[in-house]
Amino acid sequence: MICLLALLTAAMFIIKAMPGRDYRIPVSAIATLAALLVMICASGPLVSNGPPPWLLNPTGLIPSWDYFFIFLFTIVPGGEVLNAMLEMLEEHVLQLPHMTTVGAKGRLETFTPMDYAMVSCNTVSHFVIVSHLWAILLGPATEKRLESFTIVNGPLAFFASVLVNDLLYWCGHAWMHLRSIYPYVHKQHHRQCVPFRGYMDALNIHPFEEFLGAAILGTAFRIIAATMGMHAGTGWLTFTVWSVFNILNHFDYDSPLHVPVLFPSSPADHQMHHRVPNCNYSKLTMFWDRLFRTYLPYTEIGGKIAPTYEGPRFPSSKALPSPACVAPLMLALPLAALVVEAAYTLSMPSLTDCYSFVPSTLFISGVTVACAIHRRYHRLSKMD
Repeated sequence: MICLLALLTAAMFIIKAMPGRDYRIPVSAIATLAALLVMICASGPLVSNGPPPWLLNPTGLIPSWDYFFIFLFTIVPGGEVLNAMLEMLEEHVLQLPHMTTVGAKGRLETFTPMDYAMVSCNTVSHFVIVSHLWAILLGPATEKRLESFTIVNGPLAFFASVLVNDLLYWCGHAWMHLRSIYPYVHKQHHRQCVPFRGYMDALNIHPFEEFLGAAILGTAFRIIAATMGMHAGTGWLTFTVWSVFNILNHFDYDSPLHVPVLFPSSPADHQMHHRVPNCNYSKLTMFWDRLFRTYLPYTEIGGKIAPTYEGPRFPSSKALPSPACVAPLMLALPLAALVVEAAYTLSMPSLTDCYSFVPSTLFISGVTVACAIHRRYHRLSKMD
């Protein structure tokens, strides 16, 4: 902790020495990290040979600082590996075209020391976030056993958690765009007007924003678990989807991949938010932006952007996700629940326990067919 404080102090003096800089972002970032250090120290004893304090180790599963640093330093290469895999999927497997971004005004081609400092700080923040989301999903609020997996705490809880998270995120994101707040926090992320790096552009945010986004997701989990119930496997899949699509939204591929939810969002929608900051506040669905009239459709760079969206607020042609994005839930949800069961019981589940997946699989199959019929109907209508 002393070394980290020394690094923060040195960073503060380096930033101070830079001429012509706006100090609001670095000062507020250092204040956020200083507050985090105080809370870490207050949450438990800092024993050299003992486990990390509660704020860093809410599950109590990290036995010592050695394991803590091992887990911490695997985040950066792990994120880069995931980023490379997603880019390979879009570039070479799906062979998706790029949106026009090269040479665009406001494209941050080269990171500054400030950008790298933010990304570095957020690797620590990300570890804390994952630990606390893990604690929520391992806690008594969620179901753990396979026999308790149902349509309600499985696929319906997945859909609901995405919608609730994006509602809360819309509110938090719009708040960060207030004139009195924006220069201190969210301005850092909008240094990149046309994201193209994926993981690095997604993680180039103020540490406070990183914690706010995680707090919103954790709150959504608690709301869904308290109202309709949530299986821990559903929560882990939702978190995985939330993380993966946060990276995909910061590539410049014209990607059809999206979360299977009402009025799904796309990377083009999020690029519009970076170019026109007062639109498209949500992350995974455009339902709330359409509801609150902050939705703006994609316009190619160089084209004339309309000040407001004049089309129908909830066009039926955009309402349902692609069947190709819904169908993977038939495998992903059972797989996540199986992993939770194996980790919880330290044994392989029996075949009879897997029968609990049948109703959910049939339900998702029905949703997939409905989405396919919906897409075919609107494709034929467009041809007419």
